[in-house]
Amino acid sequence: MSLTFDQMMSHSRRQAIIKQLAGTFVELHAADPRGGTVFSTQQRWLMAQAGMAICFRDMTGDGPAAYSGLFLDKIEADQIAARNTAHAFMLEMRKYGTVVERSPEKKGKIRLITLPEATVAGIAMWLLVHLAVLDNFDGGTRSSQFQQTPGAVSILQPAVADALIASESMRVPKGAFAHFTWLNEGGYIMDCLISRLQPAASDATRLLTNVTSISEMAEAAMLSHTHLARKLRVAEEQGFLGWTGRRGRSTLWLSTEFREEYEAYQVRKLALIEEAFEAIEVRFSSSLIPA
Repeated sequence: MSLTFDQMMSHSRRQAIIKQLAGTFVELHAADPRGGTVFSTQQRWLMAQAGMAICFRDMTGDGPAAYSGLFLDKIEADQIAARNTAHAFMLEMRKYGTVVERSPEKKGKIRLITLPEATVAGIAMWLLVHLAVLDNFDGGTRSSQFQQTPGAVSILQPAVADALIASESMRVPKGAFAHFTWLNEGGYIMDCLISRLQPAASDATRLLTNVTSISEMAEAAMLSHTHLARKLRVAEEQGFLGWTGRRGRSTLWLSTEFREEYEAYQVRKLALIEEAFEAIEVRFSSSLIPA
């Protein structure tokens, strides 16, 4: 039986597990900050998921040949972004090598695209991280199944992308999460804050972090100090966070509401990944059967 949103939210170790997940995201960002810019806002993250799904379905024969026009049609049809926004994003992905052109079997005007090994490895790691977190909740073996299955990423990612794009909570997050998620590198900023929470009493309303410098976070996120300080100031006015003393020169605290909304968002995402994994698990099993 698959893990549900309610089961994970009521789990006794939920806070520790999600904090560890946030820390893993921070480590992945530090290892490849330029690659992280592809997912730097909620809209870009959804567009990237959609584009990768098209490429993976082409690779496995589960979909048509991948090309830019197909990507633009998908983004427009699913109302993820305007067509010109999707076009600019595709150009950027080409520029940084997130997607590359491949030679068509027949000469024509359509310029086919595919995913290089580095992109496939990156999305495989992203999926593996989430499967490992699901395993932490129930002691499952999803991550080992994924690692042992040839071509697992090309099977699972399209199913996950479909689930994420169809989910209203993923497309339009609310509250504290929404405040940051449309900011460039907003996801990283939230991951950084949650990962740096300090132990607190169960009835605490303000949760201390070990963050004392805006500049440190801004530099890691490749944002200007002024831009990040302005975003934090608005969040402070809304009661999501604050400073124990002088703004930007003391310890930053987060509200319990901020942490709970972050955790709820991550658990909703995990529940969608769990559903996608369960739906295609039989394909993983069949891939492991000797010929």
